[in-house]
Amino acid sequence: MTDNNNPFTFWQQFWQKTASTAPFFGVPMTVEDIEKRQQELKHIELFLDFNLQAVRSHQALLEQQKQFLQTAENMAKTMYQDNIKDKENQ
Repeated sequence: MTDNNNPFTFWQQFWQKTASTAPFFGVPMTVEDIEKRQQELKHIELFLDFNLQAVRSHQALLEQQKQFLQTAENMAKTMYQDNIKDKENQ
């Protein structure tokens, strides 16, 4: 079926045939195809946002663990030095 009033008929037919033989190079030619692809991209975006948030949370957790360990180490050093000073004063 050709539409003589549509100047893009040839290209639409060309891309529709190409899309069926090479899906990676196919360009969506219908509104439904475009909407479907938009939904797929939205799902991918949500998935990537979730993973990015997970990575950021993990980084924050590691930073908190690092600060805790540094604080504990400093406290241990201080207590050790205080014990040495106490023994020297006895």
